[in-house]
Amino acid sequence: MEGAARLNRGLCDIAINWAGGLHHAKKSEASGFCYVNDIVLGILELLRYYARVLYIDIDVHHGDGVEEAFYTTDRVMTVSFHKYGEFFPGTGELKDVGVQKGKYYSVNVPLRDGIDDESYQSTFEPVIEKVMEWYRPAAVVLQCGGDSLSGDKLGCFNLSMKGHANCVKFVKKFNLPTLVLGGGGYTMRNVARAWAYETGVVVGQEIGPDMPYNDYYEYFGPDYKLDVRSSNMENMNTPDYLEKIKTQVFENLSRTLFAPSVQMQEVPRDQDMSDDDEDEQDADDRFSQNYWDRRIVPENEYYDSDDGEAQGSGQKSKNYEITKEEQEQIDHVLKEKQQDEDTVMYETTTLPNKQPVKLGTESEEEGVGAYGTVYLGRHVYSNQLFAIKQLINRKEADIHAFLSGHPNIIQFQKLVYTTEGIVWMVLEYQPEGDLFAAITRHKRDIVGDNDKIKHIFLQIIDAVDYCHQHKIAHRDLKPENITLGPGLQVKLTDFGLATTQSISYEFGYGSAFYFSPECQGVYQQQGYNTQKNDIWSLGIILINLTVGRNPWKKADMSNPTFAAFVYHPIQFFKTVLPCLSEPLVSILLNIFCLDPDKRISLDQLRVCIKQCPSFVQPHKKKTFVVQEKINKTMLPL
Repeated sequence: MEGAARLNRGLCDIAINWAGGLHHAKKSEASGFCYVNDIVLGILELLRYYARVLYIDIDVHHGDGVEEAFYTTDRVMTVSFHKYGEFFPGTGELKDVGVQKGKYYSVNVPLRDGIDDESYQSTFEPVIEKVMEWYRPAAVVLQCGGDSLSGDKLGCFNLSMKGHANCVKFVKKFNLPTLVLGGGGYTMRNVARAWAYETGVVVGQEIGPDMPYNDYYEYFGPDYKLDVRSSNMENMNTPDYLEKIKTQVFENLSRTLFAPSVQMQEVPRDQDMSDDDEDEQDADDRFSQNYWDRRIVPENEYYDSDDGEAQGSGQKSKNYEITKEEQEQIDHVLKEKQQDEDTVMYETTTLPNKQPVKLGTESEEEGVGAYGTVYLGRHVYSNQLFAIKQLINRKEADIHAFLSGHPNIIQFQKLVYTTEGIVWMVLEYQPEGDLFAAITRHKRDIVGDNDKIKHIFLQIIDAVDYCHQHKIAHRDLKPENITLGPGLQVKLTDFGLATTQSISYEFGYGSAFYFSPECQGVYQQQGYNTQKNDIWSLGIILINLTVGRNPWKKADMSNPTFAAFVYHPIQFFKTVLPCLSEPLVSILLNIFCLDPDKRISLDQLRVCIKQCPSFVQPHKKKTFVVQEKINKTMLPL
């Protein structure tokens, strides 16, 4: 628990407790030499600050106590690599995946006798890699039971010391706050060797092979080396068996869909021991529990005062304890926010600074989307600006958080829940506004500028391609959902209509100017390809960047402008949009292909845009025409 608390307070990146890892103990019973489950207690401590915790167990025995504790929750994913079949504790079958909210968040990898370094690595690394990809944990607990080493008195695996340590090295590379624990191990000299070597791995210190002289030197004969070698034990884990295990695990992981978000709530105070006077104490004196209890320092979160300043003890590391009267005042303010959008302060545990966020006062409405209102908010302490969206569709937040990290996608910060049940999504703020404003503003310094068009549109392609690579279609691509930052950096936002379905039967989703004919059910009623629909929308955006307008109001034959395009595509561009260059017209014809299967791919589109010498006709002014007047002259008789 102290290791977890130190991780929570940011005092270390990795905490080690080789005496911990008692993974068999249950809530009300001891089991398997374990009388208290320190792992569960440590994870509960981590959950105070981290939204999701990943537990990895490489003990030869199944981590049944930890799995049982978190079997019904999605906030902890347990992954256990263990011997299964007529072996204590007899649990951890492949099909044991959790129940209720925790379904598919328990991962079991049942192994057979004699697994060696190569087989273990070929299973461990792909499984953990996939878990990290799908679950995106905020912290990791790694149980390093030494009974999976070769030659253990109770174990039946054949791992060398370096094969065992490779698991630690692999987990470390993800650079997450990590709690490393011991566990089983019944050949003591080998356990000591392994954990000493793994301590070196954790701290990045190379340890030589020769055992230094110490009081227990004779235990490590006859070679006195820091090494545990594999034996000639038969490996009963065939490649086919391991492949089947991995395939089933990957299938289960895919059903988790996205990393779950959690409701934010007040963090109980930390119990922090002051180090004052410790150097002057007699190390042989044992202090009473009452002495230590008197040294606990209250650490409640800051609250927001009337003048906007944080009230506290005067020390940034210590927080003011809110009185009952002050709490009632804060609750009153929260209730007023529901009525007049005045001011709200929320406490969060998802960001490292754990500071509250203030919405409302001196904030302004940024816009209204299909799934919520967006406000400009200011952090009460840092004064940093955020885009804050009142959320209706929770799936939007899950998708946005999943995609966060790409340079051309607005960064998801956190979710905040109020006592009234309102959900706020806090996002990165782009001060330059959206692309629509840049296209339509008086200066129009983007429209028709070849270099700026190429620079902006290639970034948009990259953002959409990243979404598609992760099996997500945006379905509402338009300039209003694309923000601009310094240097014309593009960032895609608003995933309220996004979907993970490759084929959708939800017609008419998106904005009429931008969605494809098939999205409206014009040509087929069997569903439409959502990613191909995104590519159509990109074509409309490209025309907007080039001439500052949409080519038609709706891609429907009831619209005369679109009908003119369908009947005579090339003539349409020459007459309605004459300033488009021939290379751009060629690109647009491949984008606006009525057969989605023949529509240009994103990779092909990227190449075409890079190679396009000019988007506008040389020596031609930007042409802005009245749509309906031209439509009448182009309709077929």
